[in-house]
Amino acid sequence: MADAARNRSRGTVFPKGGRVSLTPIKYGVTRNTNASTAEKRVAIKLLETNMKKMKERFMKTKVPDHVLRKINHLLNHPRNKNIIFKGRSYKVNIDGASRVYTGLKPKLKALFWPDTEDDPFKRDPNDLKRRPPLDMPKGSKFKRTCKLSGKAHGELVHKQVYKFVKKFTNKHTPVKIPLNSDPCTIHILNLFVKKGWIPVVSELDIFHEGWVIASSIDIIVLDLATFELILLETKTGHTEEEYGEHPTDKKLRAPLDDVVNCPKNRHMVQVVAMCLMLRDKYGILMDQAKIIRPVSRLRGAFIVPLPKWAIEGKNGKPPAAPYNINRSLTANAKS
Repeated sequence: MADAARNRSRGTVFPKGGRVSLTPIKYGVTRNTNASTAEKRVAIKLLETNMKKMKERFMKTKVPDHVLRKINHLLNHPRNKNIIFKGRSYKVNIDGASRVYTGLKPKLKALFWPDTEDDPFKRDPNDLKRRPPLDMPKGSKFKRTCKLSGKAHGELVHKQVYKFVKKFTNKHTPVKIPLNSDPCTIHILNLFVKKGWIPVVSELDIFHEGWVIASSIDIIVLDLATFELILLETKTGHTEEEYGEHPTDKKLRAPLDDVVNCPKNRHMVQVVAMCLMLRDKYGILMDQAKIIRPVSRLRGAFIVPLPKWAIEGKNGKPPAAPYNINRSLTANAKS
């Protein structure tokens, strides 16, 4: 993925400057992505057409200069050349010395929820039964619409979205969506159309030498209505349990012991940490940050906005709980 992090603005749909002149266009959104092959072909063709219109419209749009500077600063930051994700580890080069950095998620888990296992295949079955989805009728059964599940499913969706964004941001590449795309991938792209979000970059590797931690940002999009940059974290798991707070949940470890230990809040901590990495080491403050949660059994992708404590933490306003994330990770790296 390192090659995708270098010189991203060359030959892309993002110009070097210009003025704003855009009225967002609403396109139809395809919903029936779990239908027969013939119906799915029609649905994906419609989605391709809508994405193509968005791309063409955006390429004719004059984006504010300060937004373009922010995008190009992100895509061509010198630090992008100093990190590479290979195999399942990050290698960071600082002053000619290469070092393996720990991923963000395992470090956060060790600090704030060491007794909680996110992988459903490693979880105690009784723990999943303890917190069923609150929106599902008692006794109802799950109906899977994706071929894969668990970590393999998440990796497939991330890979498909990454390939699409890479082609979409190249002005010379036509918009194509493979027929065998996972339903959750289709739901995410449909959400882009519905919200008027232009993909800027996917799987952007970043690092924080003070924390000795690296991570990959799933997607960054540009909102066509507001010209805000939005960091999106895609989460495909936890569909067979309550994603938000459950009455039986406990709290995270101190200093986040006022935050309930549930999948949503654990993911919020991760998003806030990535925003802090961008702010402190790249000089980029995200306008917004959200979680995208595609749930194929509900036939859609849903936006999970950041709560107040996470927004304050993203912007680095103490004494909000996420401010302690920075302090905890820094202290842990020095210990």
